[in-house]
Amino acid sequence: MDTSLFAGWGGWGQSDLHKLADGAEEGSWSGESFPIDNPQTPVAKYLVEQIKKRYPDPPTTYHGQGYEAAITLIDAIKRANSDDPKKVRDAIAATNGLKGALGTVKMINGQNQGITIYPAQWKKGKLVLTGDAIVAGEQ
Repeated sequence: MDTSLFAGWGGWGQSDLHKLADGAEEGSWSGESFPIDNPQTPVAKYLVEQIKKRYPDPPTTYHGQGYEAAITLIDAIKRANSDDPKKVRDAIAATNGLKGALGTVKMINGQNQGITIYPAQWKKGKLVLTGDAIVAGEQ
């Protein structure tokens, strides 16, 4: 398989991939929403620093996703001034502009359309950002 044509997502950008793939990942592409080795936003940088300080395992994409989900829920509960599920659901649906680890939370039709995606390629055992950021909902 010509890995230069393969594109991964999510776990493809994890630092353990290089160790597990033993070089087979070389040249493959990924779209990264939470580039751990090169965090792009103040929130992402802070989150990566805190994870590295507090936990023995390295940060993963899933830390960024979990953080994004948690802050969106907390923000919605505060804005709804309630823990009533319908009010919280409506507040989540109205989220627009919350700065997170993956970009800006901007809910449209139940999906976060503000996630920033960074094109990346595996080069010499490192996942390297290769181009300008793309915001999911702007494409």
